[in-house]
Amino acid sequence: MGRRQWTLGLSLCGVMAALSVYLVNGTGLFYYDTVGYLDAGDSVFRSLGFGGAPSDDAVVVRPESGPADSAADGTAPDVPVRNSAAPKPVTPDLVNPDLVNPDLVNPDLVTPDPAAATTAVPGKVIPDTAMADAPIPETAIPNLGPPKTPTPPIVTETVPDQPATPPAKVTIANRSALYGVVLSLAARIGWLDLVVLLNLAALWLAVWLAARASLRGYVGQDHVARLTAWLILAGCTGSLPFYVAFLMPDILAPILILVLATLSIHARTMPRGDIGAALLLALVAVLAHPSHLLLAAILLPAGALLSPASRGYRVRLFALMLAVILGLGIAERIAFSRIVSATEGSQVIIMPFLTARLIDDGPGLDYLADHCPDVAQPACALHAELLRPGGDAARFDAPVILFSRDPVYGSYRLLPALDQLRIANDQIRFASKVTFDRPISVAVGVIRNVIDQVRKSAITMTIPTPEIVSLLVVDGGRMGPQYREGRLIAPDSSGSDPSWLEPVTRVHALVYLVSTLGILVLLFRRGQPANQRSFAAMVLIGLLGNALVCGAISEPADRYGARTMFLLPMLFALLTMGRCFTVGPRFLQVESGAISAIGNQHFKTGSLNWRELGFKFQVQRLI
Repeated sequence: MGRRQWTLGLSLCGVMAALSVYLVNGTGLFYYDTVGYLDAGDSVFRSLGFGGAPSDDAVVVRPESGPADSAADGTAPDVPVRNSAAPKPVTPDLVNPDLVNPDLVNPDLVTPDPAAATTAVPGKVIPDTAMADAPIPETAIPNLGPPKTPTPPIVTETVPDQPATPPAKVTIANRSALYGVVLSLAARIGWLDLVVLLNLAALWLAVWLAARASLRGYVGQDHVARLTAWLILAGCTGSLPFYVAFLMPDILAPILILVLATLSIHARTMPRGDIGAALLLALVAVLAHPSHLLLAAILLPAGALLSPASRGYRVRLFALMLAVILGLGIAERIAFSRIVSATEGSQVIIMPFLTARLIDDGPGLDYLADHCPDVAQPACALHAELLRPGGDAARFDAPVILFSRDPVYGSYRLLPALDQLRIANDQIRFASKVTFDRPISVAVGVIRNVIDQVRKSAITMTIPTPEIVSLLVVDGGRMGPQYREGRLIAPDSSGSDPSWLEPVTRVHALVYLVSTLGILVLLFRRGQPANQRSFAAMVLIGLLGNALVCGAISEPADRYGARTMFLLPMLFALLTMGRCFTVGPRFLQVESGAISAIGNQHFKTGSLNWRELGFKFQVQRLI
């Protein structure tokens, strides 16, 4: 077999392995928030005049609402639990099942309270767009009874020019408009699964750039495609195929780690076209999800410290990376806020993740207990809601705080709109106060959450459950009926995990453990090139940064961990191949056959004298 045929065959194997989960399932995998991104993309197209179905995803905000009023929203409540029973149907006249925020839907959390279902205080309707894709709590909340029947919200006219009155519309900026546009565009052309191929193309480009930079100056570029395929195949021993098939922006987190590691370590020897492609990939990743912007903020300083480039080049490189990646990422958030405010008269806020996280961990709750009531402290209103009679410890879980409207478990979402805005806008100041007041408790909570996140690596949350399918795949909805027929979905309506999931999870855990141990051995072994060690350090920092951003700020969840863990076997493969094919400071280029130099035989490659260096080796043509 010739070299080109070998390269083509190996690349085809890599493509098929990466698409294996998609091919077995028959459709792309999806999550509660997939429809939310579709709605966000449709909103962008409507604002540009390209039409689309108007959104019915609205909730009532009451200046003086209480627990008994939560059912009058006209939306189904609460945080979903993976193994809960299949949901009861929601009246289509009141809620558009395609646009309702799925992160809020769990009928098992609704208390049967006829008074609450029929009583509503006049308020203002605001679109409940762009909810965060919060992780699902691992522990199910007790079943409180059958769902209530929602009633239409009572809409009253907004009173202008009153400072104490909340704005008529509030947009929660936790979804990416860019990724929503990509999903919506794929849906509009009739093939939503096109996003699966885009996921693979972006990942392949990121791995190709890393392989090309690692081999540049050592071998001919015909070897780059083979090394890329080997690395993809190594990643497929982990979670890679599941996230390629996942119709969510999670695949862009490992892509961001790879391209920033490549730029930081190899930019000095990369062509300008490769640098531009890497910067573009990093920018797309940052724009695809807010957590990626925070991850980039962690990786860029680490890259500046580990970069082998000269001081002057390093300063210019990281100034460029800061301007393109962080600068444009932040600029997009600011521009989005101003456009929404100008075109829709809506105020854009970010959900108070920091406040909810600190309360869940304990330091925030203790701080509020010592300083409340205090009208100057917006979070005191949330504290009072959390401590009202009824409920249990589940009320203090961060996702429940942020998203639940249940009259028993809800808190933040039951507050008046103005209090919600104040708490969201005050979260950074609140986090600073709590950290200054209780630094040890906050540090212990962060470390505990990071460790918990690192341990979570199952692909469970990428597999649609019967609950998700029954909620999102409906007649006339955005998800076509073919998504109900996925072969990887649990076979019954109980919501139990499919039988293949546990053994796959165990295999992945073993792969990650062996890869981690192998990486540590190779990093401290003599002869490993310094650039490869620095590249490996950047990837490991990226994995820890992902755990910090997702676990310590949002909520430890398997979905957040598994999306980056396949980088471990990929990195192990790169270091192993580097050890096999690197002899001294140079990469031995093998055009055909095998070259052997045993004992004291005098052999030279270029300017290297292997006798003088004392090497005894036998090199096989492995790639």
